[in-house]
Amino acid sequence: MKRKQIKSRAKLKRVIFKITAILIVILIIVLLFDARVKPVIRTYAETASKNEASLIINDTVSKLLQDENITYSSLVSVEKDNSGNIKAITTDVISLNLLKSEVNFRISEALDKNGDFDVEIPLGMIFNSDLLSGLGPDINTRVKMTGNSKCDIGNEFLSAGINQTLHRIMLSIEVELLVVLPDNHNKINYKTNMCIAETVIVGITPSSFGRIYS
Repeated sequence: MKRKQIKSRAKLKRVIFKITAILIVILIIVLLFDARVKPVIRTYAETASKNEASLIINDTVSKLLQDENITYSSLVSVEKDNSGNIKAITTDVISLNLLKSEVNFRISEALDKNGDFDVEIPLGMIFNSDLLSGLGPDINTRVKMTGNSKCDIGNEFLSAGINQTLHRIMLSIEVELLVVLPDNHNKINYKTNMCIAETVIVGITPSSFGRIYS
């Protein structure tokens, strides 16, 4: 009877040992997989966030310019003398400052409203192999993105031919994005430049310009 009990206990110990060993191996595999997956998901999420931010910013600014009927003539005044030579190019500082404030407000609002999206990553990407890249089922991750915007307005002058100058009003936008994943979050910066108005100035342009920057 005692011999059977000893055998049963020994068998139970072997079973417990095997189960423990299997659990430890599974845990190690899960930890290694998790350590490999997280950086890939984070990289994909940051890239996707920049792409989404680009679309949101372009759509927001384009709609704003259309809604407010922003044109070159509504922002810039070109003065000429009797001979047709340009005497001065001036900008409407108040209008430009109001435009910057509205751009910042609308972009931040649009990011808050449209900043939730899914990232799908092929399982093969985590192995860092060209052969396996794009293969396997997708890992779906929900991303929430918010951000604050700040912008500046500048000018760009390009030669457009003899006595012709292309004048562009450029909007420089910088957004600090907070990318929130299920298990972590990260801050990234995104910058872009947009032309909001332009015209070809014909005639001899002055060597200096007044009130060009807001």
